[in-house]
Amino acid sequence: MAIQNAAQDEVSPSSIAKGILSVLSASDFDKAYYRAVALLTIAYTANPDIALDRQLKSNEREDFAAYESIMLATTDKDQILLNGNEVSQVELKDTLIQ
Repeated sequence: MAIQNAAQDEVSPSSIAKGILSVLSASDFDKAYYRAVALLTIAYTANPDIALDRQLKSNEREDFAAYESIMLATTDKDQILLNGNEVSQVELKDTLIQ
């Protein structure tokens, strides 16, 4: 009922969380079941259109073409691919520092 009452005002993650917290205590979240139910309830009832709208500030003064871009990926065998080439963690760290 708390979730339904919260949903009447505005369905957002914070309103759903407030509804859940009005019924459950902090010690209830020691149980994995309540953590999972709370997470799924928020995930399935939250309206993504009401989420926080954030935009990065425009930085027209800086020329981003001068920066080198990289493509980073991992494989199912825990290999690190940097621009399509396999590298070690040390090599990746060194490249990112440069």
